[in-house]
Amino acid sequence: AMPAAILPRSKAVFRMINALGLLKQRRFLPLFTTQFLGAFNDNLFKTSMVLFATYAIFNDPKVETIFNAVATGIAILPFFLLSALAGQLADSHDKARIIRIVKTAEIGIMLLGAGGLMVARAGYPHVGIGLMLGAVLFLGVHSTFFGPIKYAILPQHLDEDDVLGGTGLVEAGTYDDAIVTTVEPLTQVWPAEDYHQNYFVNHPNQGYCAFVVAPKVQKFLKTFADRVSGR
Repeated sequence: AMPAAILPRSKAVFRMINALGLLKQRRFLPLFTTQFLGAFNDNLFKTSMVLFATYAIFNDPKVETIFNAVATGIAILPFFLLSALAGQLADSHDKARIIRIVKTAEIGIMLLGAGGLMVARAGYPHVGIGLMLGAVLFLGVHSTFFGPIKYAILPQHLDEDDVLGGTGLVEAGTYDDAIVTTVEPLTQVWPAEDYHQNYFVNHPNQGYCAFVVAPKVQKFLKTFADRVSGR
């Protein structure tokens, strides 16, 4: 006979495998894919906006900090103002219809955000920033209304034993958690290998150097031109 202590763990493993099997089923996969791509799309735009504003528009660290704080505040504002209404709609209206409306609106929101990026790049930074922040606000509204619906609709499509696993998979497809880091004093340094010395100078066309390092170096040279002149 199987020891009693192993039974709960075996049941948990079985439930996990059963939940993963939902990804093969038409009743769940479209919802999971919609949630995953929506969360990815949301975070990709916000990250692109912050990086673009930081390295292509602003040159003052204080202004950059304020912009990031304003963008974050605008993104979470709809959750405070509209969460109750979103929950009521999820309970009283056709959930599938609301999802179609919300995800269709997302297309327009992203076009607005993309337009803001292009306008700012074309030389109209203030207009572009306004459009991008507007897109962030509407993305917050979108997430506020889609959040309750994506969970409320699961019992309509899944068996009772699959609802918990489906909820976990939907949650796993969401990338809304902040990354938290700590700043600590440097206590020990090891010199890099020879092939790493002057790497950026020797490999300017390498992908990371061209698209990540180079914009930072250009901004540094522009911001501190009086300190690096002649070098």
